Amino acid sequence: MNGSRLLISKHTVATLRATGVTAIILFAFFASSGCAPRLSPDPFYLDANQNTLLAQANIHGNIQWRRVYWQPEVWIDNVRYEHAVGMHPPEKDIAYAEFNIPPGASYFQTVFGLARQDTYPTGYGNVAGRIFIDGSTFWEGTLSDPKALTTPRIPVPKGAKRLRLEVDPLGTNWSDHATWVNAHFGGEEK
Repeated sequence: MNGSRLLISKHTVATLRATGVTAIILFAFFASSGCAPRLSPDPFYLDANQNTLLAQANIHGNIQWRRVYWQPEVWIDNVRYEHAVGMHPPEKDIAYAEFNIPPGASYFQTVFGLARQDTYPTGYGNVAGRIFIDGSTFWEGTLSDPKALTTPRIPVPKGAKRLRLEVDPLGTNWSDHATWVNAHFGGEEK
């Protein structure tokens, strides 16, 4: 239905959120109207939408938004990135962060790299990065130098709920400054 809009008062939205039925009502509206939800904002950067974080574990210094734990700027392969999710892994375990997939997302894309440490600019570790959607592996790459790996646009299956980013230290976490930059969901192709 072109041009259809759902108009609900702020009080009604607050009441619906408090009772946990917002998603059910919106799903019923979109299903009955023939409209699919649109991603907003598009692109939907993870670091700008931190409330989508569901869980994190085994991240040295916890997840870092728009930075790495030892310095406020993120540089990978001589490029400074504003949108960054720093995830330095522990020595003997896999670091991970899980996120809600926003309504209307049709793909996910990111750049995976080892952030430069300004006090030791030639030190780079050895890591593997993995991307999962609802428990299925969609991408994997390894790094041991300052180069960055850009993922393809990873299609988000209809109804998918959870994105998981993992970092494996591959034996030791020395200089494993793993960072996901420009990590974002996108809507339908234009």
